[in-house]
Formats: sequence, C-alpha cells, structure tokens
Amino acid sequence: MLRLLIVCLMFVLGTGVSSGAQKDTIRVLFIGNSYTHFNRMVQTVQELGQSVNVPVYAQKVAVGGWFLKQHAASSHTIDAIKQGRWDYVVLQEQSLAMAWEYEYLQKQVMPSVVKLDSIVRKYNTEGKVLLYMTWGRNNDSFDSMQKRITAAYTSVADSIGCECIPVGLAFERVRKERPELSIYQSDDSHPTHIGSYLIANMFLSYFTSKQYVSHCYGRLMQEDALYLQRVAQEVNKNWKRDRTFPLLGHLKPKSVADTRNHLTIGCEVLDRDYADYEQYKKYLAPLGMRKIRLQAGWAKTEKVKGHYDFRWLDTIIDDALGRGLEIWLEVSYGNPIYQGGGTPFLKGGWPVSEEGKTGWNNWVRALAQHYKGRVHEWEIWNEPDINKELGKDYESLAELNIRTAEIIKEVDPKAKIAALALALITDTTLTENCLKEFKKRGKLDLFDWISYHQYMFRPEDMYPLVERLRTVVGKYSSHIKLWQGESGAPSRGRMGGALSAYDWTETSQAKWALRRILGDHGRDIATGIFCISDMNYAATDAIKKKNVKGLLQTDDEKRVIRPKMAYFAVQNLVSVFDLFNYRLDAEKISLNRNYSCSKFLYETEKDGLQSCLLWWDDSTPFNFNAPIPTEVRVKNGKFECPVIVDILSGTVKNIPEDKITKKGSEYIFSGIQIYDSPILITDKSLIQFDK
Repeated sequence: MLRLLIVCLMFVLGTGVSSGAQKDTIRVLFIGNSYTHFNRMVQTVQELGQSVNVPVYAQKVAVGGWFLKQHAASSHTIDAIKQGRWDYVVLQEQSLAMAWEYEYLQKQVMPSVVKLDSIVRKYNTEGKVLLYMTWGRNNDSFDSMQKRITAAYTSVADSIGCECIPVGLAFERVRKERPELSIYQSDDSHPTHIGSYLIANMFLSYFTSKQYVSHCYGRLMQEDALYLQRVAQEVNKNWKRDRTFPLLGHLKPKSVADTRNHLTIGCEVLDRDYADYEQYKKYLAPLGMRKIRLQAGWAKTEKVKGHYDFRWLDTIIDDALGRGLEIWLEVSYGNPIYQGGGTPFLKGGWPVSEEGKTGWNNWVRALAQHYKGRVHEWEIWNEPDINKELGKDYESLAELNIRTAEIIKEVDPKAKIAALALALITDTTLTENCLKEFKKRGKLDLFDWISYHQYMFRPEDMYPLVERLRTVVGKYSSHIKLWQGESGAPSRGRMGGALSAYDWTETSQAKWALRRILGDHGRDIATGIFCISDMNYAATDAIKKKNVKGLLQTDDEKRVIRPKMAYFAVQNLVSVFDLFNYRLDAEKISLNRNYSCSKFLYETEKDGLQSCLLWWDDSTPFNFNAPIPTEVRVKNGKFECPVIVDILSGTVKNIPEDKITKKGSEYIFSGIQIYDSPILITDKSLIQFDK
C-alpha cells in the first residue's frame, strides 16, 4: 500500500499560518517517504511551533518507499525546491539504505544528496540542507543497525557541510528509558503517532533556539507528551554540544631514538626485488617502529654453490642498524641451484632432498655467523602452510624448524627464534603436530615464539582464533609466546594479496592497521604491520597483481610517490604507544551505548595516570569517519587534565569541564566521539603535541 501512495506535494498549514506567513516564519521543505508523511508529522511540527510562538510553514514531497536517488531524478521534488525561499530543506533517506554497505552509500546516496544540495543552494541563497537521521528496526538488530545509520548520516552530513537531526538517537533513548511507549508500529519499522510526535519535536527543537514547553499534546497523555518534548530538546542539545571539543594541537611524531616499543614494520620481499630499500629507507626511523622484518633470501645470496654474497643484505642491515633499528631476520625461501632445494617464491616449498637440506644447512650456518652480533632475533620459513600439499607434512616442517634453530643457536646461543611463521591459524592441527614433534625430540626450548599471520577483514575476528592457538601452545610450553609477524590491509581493492577482494581506501587501511596493532598489544601479542611500501610482484610468484598494503605508495619502478594516511596514523600510534605498558582491567570502563567496543585501560608506572583506548569494533573499518557521541565511565579513574586523542588524525582536543563529572573515584566523560578507529582519553601531561 505504501508504494502506491502518490507524491504528496502540498501546503501543510497549522492554525493561523498561511502561505503569506509573517517574515519570521520558518519555511521548511521535507523530502522523504513514509517516515516523513506518516501520522501528520509535518503538520505536527507546525502545530507545535504555533503553540510556542515559533511559526513554521512547511511543504512535503513524500512517496512511500522512495530513496533519495528517486527524489533527485523527480521533477516534482526539484520543482518544489525551486519554489525557493526555504530556510531548511530536510532530506530523509530510505530506512534501510543508510545501514547498507559503504559502497552503496558512496555510489548511490552521496551523489543524490550532493545533487539535491546543489539545487537547494542554487535556488535558496539562505537555505540550508538538514539530514533526517532515521532509526533502527525495533528488534534485536536495533543497536547494530542504529550505529550504522548514525555513522552513515553523520558522514554524509560532514561531507557536504550540513547538519543532521539525530532522530534515531531520540528513538534509541526512548526505547531504553520508556520501553512501554509504543513509538513503533507492528511492523517494527514505521512510527506510531507517538513516534511521529517525537520526530516533530526533534525538528521544532532544532528550529527554535529556546527551550519550550508546548501544550500541544496531539493524541498523547500530557505526561508522555512532555516527556517526549524534553527528550527531543535534550538529544538535540547534547548532539550539538557533544560534537564540539576545542582543538589543542596535533601529536608530535617520535623517531626510533625517542621510543621504547618493540613494534615491527615489514620490509619483506627485498630478497626478490619487489621493493627497493634505497627508495624508502629514509621513512623508517621517523615512523618510530623499532624493528624491521627482513627475508634473508637464500637464492639471492647463493647463486653459485658454496659462494655466499651477502653484500645486498649487508647494505640493508647495516643501514638499518645505523638508523637505530633492530632486525628480525627470516630465513627463506628455497634455492633452485640445488636439486630438491625449492624455489625462491611464496608456495615454492622448503628443501626436501638431501642435497637441498645440506645446501640449506650450510647457508643458514654462514648466515648466522655473518650476522652474529648484528641480528639477535630470527624466524624460520615464511608461510609453509600456504603450500597445501607440502604443508601436510608436519614431520618435515618440524624437522626443518629444529634443524635450522639448532644451527643458529650453535652459532649464537643467545639468539631468539620464532618458529612456523604460519599463514593461517583457522586450523591448529599443523601447529599442534609440530609442537608434539618439538616436545618428543626435546626441542621446545629452541623456540621463543610461534609466529603467525592470518589476514581477517574485520581485525577483531582474529582473536578467538588466537586464543585457541594460545591454548594449544600452552599445552606444550609455558615460555613460548605468540608473535603476529605479518598482517596489513590494502589501500585499494581488487589488487594483489590477502584481503584484496574487498573495497578499500586509505582511510579503512589506516584504521585497520591501528586496530590490529592495538588489539594485538592489548592481548599480549608481539605485533607489527605489513608493510612499509607497496610491492611489485613478479608474474612467476603466487601474487599476480601489485600488493598495495604499503604505508608508502610506490610507482611501477618502486619509487616512493608519497606516504599514505596509514603511515601518518602509525606515526601517531607510536607517539603514544609507550603509554600502553601497564594494563588495567578494562571492565572498569563502561559506556551508555550497547555497541560492540574494544576497550583497553592502562596506567603509567610512575604516577598511575590512566589512558583509555576505545573503538567500535562490530564491523570492518568504514571508508569514512562518523563518530558517535558516547558517555564513558571509568571506575577508580586517575586523570588530572584529560584530553581526547584521535590516533587516526593525530588531533588532540580538550575535554571541557562541563563534560567531566567525578563521582567518588569514578570519572564520567560525556559526548566522547567514539568511532571505528581508536580514540584515546589520556592526560595532557603524558603526550607531546604541537599547538
């Protein structure tokens, strides 16, 4: 029935208000669908306004089920806008559209809003576009759906520079405070007359700058009507207030000389010449991550049997050490000059023949001797399980790890070694079988870590797998820890390597990196990010397209074009990372929203000042930013001059006194802008920033 509704283009008049209304009358055009025209909502805005001496004149163009793209193509809608002299043009998108994937928002919603906004600006010189934020369905999906809707409307509003009326947040509050009030119809979607009364008050409270009490109750009980009036005014007031935090400055980057972290930045694929160290080396120390992961390149070093040319690797390692960096050196891949020695490529397989094994042993020994005193941490073979057939041979893999570790330890007994370097941890069978072999042969003490990669679209989906892996490792050793040795996100979709099937931008890449690093660290996992620069793979390798997971964009000649957003985001993270050494119970943190949130709480060793890390984690990072004002409570908190740090952008903002409440030892921060990238509440004295 809704889709059969004709276009409603009409003058909606309240008592005593006419088309020739007085000069100070607020002129409003509502554009939307059934959420706009149900229950005389637009007329109720006028009646409420009339009752409190705020005259409103309104029209509506509303068709059941319509999307804004249909309005943008409709002559009826465009003609209504062209009538001109509108103070406000309200745009309401279809109720599900703003909860859909970013691609729809980008390709369908944004162009429609931009087109309508441009028409409004052209024909209404003083007019403003307002977005009408809708609400989630009245079922178990409400919280997650409302979060997506809020994020989408906020992002679109910020993109075109308009304001948003947070009707959905008013619905959220009423559902929580007064669930007995029937604001939804039986379809759990459309508003009842009670819901429409709330919506009308949301708009009127925005249009008037004064607080009001209206005696226009519609068909509601007085108590309920006054409650909804108050909710609307408070939600609007808090929404405007909470989106304003004074900017203090931006985080000051820290070079490796100024940090104590053990974070790793990937400098892989130099053994196959897919990147150029000389091109990106100057970006390493300013990034602030103290370790680099290198692949030692057997085939590149030994091109003639028994002759080892380490000059290419010496150039890199000596330069990196000179810049204050530490080296994590991985021994791989194979070498085709030996029969059964494997290939120098991913999936190429490790040496399995006696000749190949002997050649490998000799090279590893020469490598360990050559870099003794310069390299203290090692890793054995990259992603053996990515070769599905050879990866089944756990005895051969365990033997490779044991034999290699024994050679390294023979040369340098203090060396620390990561075993396995697994591509996947969705199945722990291979890991457990290798650990059994290590234990059976009494070789567990050779290893300090089990390293793994495992790329996941939503970073937090990793952690159930990690905990299962940790449990398996714990069955065999109490000293072997986990090291996330390689993981990152692309800056563009449909390119080469893991996660390439998704739509990515530099924004989502940067958020993903921050969430992965901080999520790992908060769970006591050694971590880092892959990788420093984009990589141009050879056609003979397993990856056929350019891998754009780099923090630096490169051209086809491997020259650095520029740092990406993720480079600066990681710089920002490093600037505050030393605050995250002493972790407290995150259960001390509570929020007033039921969204899935990563929460970590730390304190300083010296004076116990605290730092609180937060981000929404129920989905993969969006390609846009849409913070949601949230109340954050910290029990037994200790802050002297709290500030908010957006780690993605590096902005440092003051938390005004009126947004801080202290009840005993509990701190309550109101309006904190949480979104799907880490934000930090910390003490101003603990960070360095440029004003």
